[in-house]
Amino acid sequence: MRNGFWSWVICASSLLAATPAAAQLRLSLGACGGGHLPSASLFADGASDGFATFGHQTGAAFGGRLTAWTNPRLGFEVEGLMAGGGIRYRASHEGTPLGEITREGQLIVGSANLLWAFYKPALEPIALYVSLGAATLQRQGAFFDDPELSDATPDLGLVAGLGLRYGVARGIFLRVDLRNVVSTYQAVERFESRRQHDLFPTVGLDVSLLR
Repeated sequence: MRNGFWSWVICASSLLAATPAAAQLRLSLGACGGGHLPSASLFADGASDGFATFGHQTGAAFGGRLTAWTNPRLGFEVEGLMAGGGIRYRASHEGTPLGEITREGQLIVGSANLLWAFYKPALEPIALYVSLGAATLQRQGAFFDDPELSDATPDLGLVAGLGLRYGVARGIFLRVDLRNVVSTYQAVERFESRRQHDLFPTVGLDVSLLR
C-alpha cells in the first residue's frame, strides 16, 4: 500500500513535468501553523456495564511544504503536518468511572496534493484553489508505545482541501488552508476500524525559490 502511495506521487509529478507550461514553473517553500480538529474518537467500545474510549484531543498543528505551480492555475505540493494535542482516554464500569487521563500522542501527516486555482484574476495577486491528494498518517508518542497499540506501518488516507493564496510582497505569499484528511484507524485486530476525519485549518507564508 505504501508503494501505491509513492507511485501516485511519481505519476502526478511526471504529468505536471510533461505539461507545455513547464517553462512557467514557480517553486516555493513554505511554513504554516494552525489547529488540529479530530472529528471522531480513535476507539470506542461500550456495553450495558461500561465503556472505554480514546482519541486525539483538539490542539495546535504546524508544518512545512514545497509547492510547484506549472502555470497560474495548476500546481503540485508535498506537505508535512504534525499535531500534538495528546490522547485522552476514558473508561467506566457499571456506572463507576475508572479514570480519565491524557497522555502524550502525536499525529504526523505527509501528503502529496494536486492544486487547481478555480479563481485567479490575470493581474491580481490572489488565487482561490481546491486541493486533492493522498496521505500517510503515523501516530506516535507515549500512548502508542503500548505493545498492543504500536504499529510501525503508517495508515493511508485521502486529502481534500480549500485554500487562498495572496501575494503580500515580491516572492512572498500568504496562505490560508483548510484540509480534511480522511483515513481509518484500527486500534487492535479484534475491533473494527473507525473512519477518521482530521481537519487542519492553517495559516502560513510561502517564499518563492524559483520564479
